[in-house]
Order: sequence, then C-alpha cells, then structure tokens
Amino acid sequence: MLSRRKKPKQMKCPACGCKMKRKGSFNRKYWKCPNCKTKVLKDGTVIEPPIEDKDMRDFAVKLSRKMEAKRKLIKRLKKKKYIPKVFEWDGEVINLDEYDNEGRPIKKERKKKIKIKEGESEDVS
Repeated sequence: MLSRRKKPKQMKCPACGCKMKRKGSFNRKYWKCPNCKTKVLKDGTVIEPPIEDKDMRDFAVKLSRKMEAKRKLIKRLKKKKYIPKVFEWDGEVINLDEYDNEGRPIKKERKKKIKIKEGESEDVS
C-alpha cells in the first residue's frame, strides 16, 4: 500500500507567533506571515518586512550606510596599525581598542553590582 505525501509542518512566525503560509515555487519556496509580512527562507534566515514610512526608510538606509562606513574605516585603521588609538569621526569619539580587526565592537562582560540595602533590625521581645 502506498502512503500519501506528507504535508510540510505548519510553521509559526518568529515575530508575532501566528501561523505562516507557504509561498513560492520550486527552489524559491519560503514561509510568509499574513499579519506582519515576515518571510522565513528554506535555510532559516528571517527577512523582516520593509519599512512602509518613506522618511523612516530613508533614515534607516542612511544609518546603515554610516555604520558600514565606520566599520570599514576602523577595519582599515586596525590593519595599518594606526598610531593614535582614539580619534573623532563624524562627531563621535572612537577608541580603536574597543573594536576587533573586522571593525565590530568587542563585547565586554559587565560585572553586576549588587547593592545590599541596609534593613532596620527589629528586636523581638
């Protein structure tokens, strides 16, 4: 007896948690959320929906270009072993010791400060 082909498992949206729809054809298949328009590709990469407000979209593009330019500058200076370790770029003070060789910031472990509140001791007689 032949078994029928199984349906692909229903996927939930990583952003809003609702059921996603299967879209695309052949090798370009992906999952799409009907509510927030988020896409999830076959390999698992999540593509956020584009920003609808034109001004916000332009601001996001400018900010991403600025951050990419900053990353490339830091990468080039680290490669050439730039002598001053601190410099100003676009009104921002950059310390080269805080970035790795690829231009990404190094994540430092923060020590949690525990504050102990001094409670009033009560004598129970």
